[in-house]
Amino acid sequence: MGIAKNERLGRMLESLELIKRLWQEDAVNFEGKYFQLHNATLAVKPMQKPRPPILIAATADKMSQRAAMLADAWSAYGHGTFETLVRQAKLYRNTLAELEKPFPPDRFRLSKELYVADTREQAKKEVFPFIAQKYDFYKQWGQDTVLPVGESFDGDVTSLASGRFIIGSPEDCVASVTAHHEAIGFRDFCFRLHYPGMPHRQVMHSLDLFAERVLPDLKAL
Repeated sequence: MGIAKNERLGRMLESLELIKRLWQEDAVNFEGKYFQLHNATLAVKPMQKPRPPILIAATADKMSQRAAMLADAWSAYGHGTFETLVRQAKLYRNTLAELEKPFPPDRFRLSKELYVADTREQAKKEVFPFIAQKYDFYKQWGQDTVLPVGESFDGDVTSLASGRFIIGSPEDCVASVTAHHEAIGFRDFCFRLHYPGMPHRQVMHSLDLFAERVLPDLKAL
């Protein structure tokens, strides 16, 4: 869209301030680097008071801390390994504590790649070709450049998946989600179970297994 990449953060921060103010104030005047508003109003205000909750998705250390400062919750994106998520969650909690904000927030979400099959080996055989293709594109787009130092999307799909994705039997998936919940405290999970090019019957079988043999244990948890 013709916007320089080095303007992304500044534009997001100004936008976030403006969104909050427009939701809460009758008229907004703003002179920023990227946006200028003069007596701007919203015709319809949100029902939530004082405003709808804001979740910031982040994979970088600094952005997980900014989520604590600027938003109502952090939505962690599962591009980092389990160890990275644990470390970033500590940064997030510490920042909340410094700001005297409660932990965990009402919404505390993790997005993850998840695929379930009857056995661990079957799950890897079925999903690895599609997930490898997806992350090849992610690497071409530079999405791993925002990961913490030492992490990237280099290497084969087996090393990429290790500690990063939830792939295996129903029991494997329950154990992994439980570990994330116990170590970090996530309350909401967003799982991607369908990948470009994957046969529909394969997707549906994985969804059936998730609904019948994974979800009941997660509900109990």
